[in-house]
Amino acid sequence: MNQFFKEKVFHNISIKIFSIVFAMLFWVYVMDQVNPVITKEMNGIKVELLNVDTIEDNGLLIMNNKEFFVDITLEGRRDEILSLNKNDILLSADLMGYKSGMNVIKINSKSNNKEIEIKKLSQDDIKIQLEKLVEKPKPVKIEFVGKLEDKYRISNSKTDISEVLVKGPESLVNSVKYLIGTVSLSDRKSSFENEVVIVPINDENIIIQGLDINQKYVTIDLDIVKQKEVKVEMEIVDNTTEDYSLKKSAYYPRTIQIEGPEKLIDDIEMVNVKTFNVTDDMGIFSVDENVILPENIALVNSFSVINVYGEVEPVEIKEYEITIKNSAILNLDKQYAFKINDDVKTINLKMKAPKSLLDSIQKDDIELQIDASNFVEGSNNGKLKLNINTDVIDCTITPEEINVEIFKIEENEGD
Repeated sequence: MNQFFKEKVFHNISIKIFSIVFAMLFWVYVMDQVNPVITKEMNGIKVELLNVDTIEDNGLLIMNNKEFFVDITLEGRRDEILSLNKNDILLSADLMGYKSGMNVIKINSKSNNKEIEIKKLSQDDIKIQLEKLVEKPKPVKIEFVGKLEDKYRISNSKTDISEVLVKGPESLVNSVKYLIGTVSLSDRKSSFENEVVIVPINDENIIIQGLDINQKYVTIDLDIVKQKEVKVEMEIVDNTTEDYSLKKSAYYPRTIQIEGPEKLIDDIEMVNVKTFNVTDDMGIFSVDENVILPENIALVNSFSVINVYGEVEPVEIKEYEITIKNSAILNLDKQYAFKINDDVKTINLKMKAPKSLLDSIQKDDIELQIDASNFVEGSNNGKLKLNINTDVIDCTITPEEINVEIFKIEENEGD
């Protein structure tokens, strides 16, 4: 065996060693010249985010980009580099353990080819904003656009719900002022019910995207009424006895503003208020009577009552003695003259009338009259009549008649 090694292995040992060294040098030369170590840049390598489901299970959301891309520098033998594709490079960022706020997360890199080394990343970490996932109720608001015609207005507006649950990142949810829907009033004259799309807006009236809303529609019930001015009709009945008199009476207002559905309001021209009865004991009165309106008709910024006012006064008797000379003969032909023949010098006048009327009559204003239209020449009985411009007064004259002598006026000679 030793002889074998001497003859086969160690024979020409120096030549063999030289051959091995030469072969190694040649291999190094070939590898260096034919398949050298080179570097290469690969752009836009996606960073895989790990444990995204875990942070979502913990009630957190990614607020900024969910995709990140990094440029890398690789080093390796030319043939390995040329055969490499993007799938052989793994870049990842693990979100496990991070909390709400801005987080700086290290990028981990790995090459599936052990012959290739990742020498450099264009950035070593990424920034991820995490926020709590919250759900809060937000109010619903309906905005009207366009205008109703004159004499029409919205009397009532309601939605089937007043709040809607909004779910999403805390900062976005907190920025929601309300959810708004728009309804056009153009050409509207009657009430209606409709579904309205609602969207979340902030204080600057900008629509907020990226939120989950549990209800995207609301039903609005809108009552539209027409306004109209109508007359008020009230009957004031004088139920006073003969010992009292209704001096004056009236009511206010004479017209009121009402509103209601167009098909009802167009048929109403006046509103009747119940009959008001005036009695002896009312004196000076001011009484409010409720306005009773038809069903589905209402008042518009107007009186809900009608004020009836007036005065009841007692009827009194007043007596006067009137000088017979204060009697006037009416309708006597100009060619005749008269002479009162009765021995009566005064006439007794008894007047029964409301107190205010009697108080307004002065004795000097009283005049008794006799109508001489049917008198003839000679003796005539004439009936006395009180000359007063009212039929309210109940008058008794004693005596009722006086004797009047009618005679012709003699013409002067030479006329």
